[in-house]
Amino acid sequence: IMQYERTPSAATVEQNMGAREQTAITSLLRLIGAHKTKVVDATHELNEALGSDQKNNAKLALEYKLKTMQLRDPLREMNAALTSAGLKFSLAHPHQDHSLDQLVAKRSESNHEYPLHRLSEGERAALFLLAYVITAPKDGIVFIDEPERHLNRAILVNFMQSISNIRDDVA
Repeated sequence: IMQYERTPSAATVEQNMGAREQTAITSLLRLIGAHKTKVVDATHELNEALGSDQKNNAKLALEYKLKTMQLRDPLREMNAALTSAGLKFSLAHPHQDHSLDQLVAKRSESNHEYPLHRLSEGERAALFLLAYVITAPKDGIVFIDEPERHLNRAILVNFMQSISNIRDDVA
């Protein structure tokens, strides 16, 4: 695991997006970076605590520590919600590069990667609604006005259920 220290700038977020969309993606990237940093810190802490003969059990110990820390993995949450809603794409770092200054969309059936601004309007609406919910302040309120105007009715119920499952502290 590598340490992630880069903070995304507005220039690294998709150029063809609106300001609100850029803000949502930048906030999501920061949240992902904070999660990765906590994972790295926990890994270092465990490596220091374990002797060389115990390193074989380090992976199990790390998994236990991460569960007890109750870390939310924002990228995993986003992708689970997109899949649950029936959308045919996920988010990824380009070419699994793991640089935290960019995200791309990845087609489920082909694994083809492409920039976020090439998503359909409905896919973009779903992505940014999820980003707003995931990055909302603790115990915050997010208003979603007339989601049926932006989302396909076929995914609407599952999508709204996915949103409520992600953050039970956000109303």
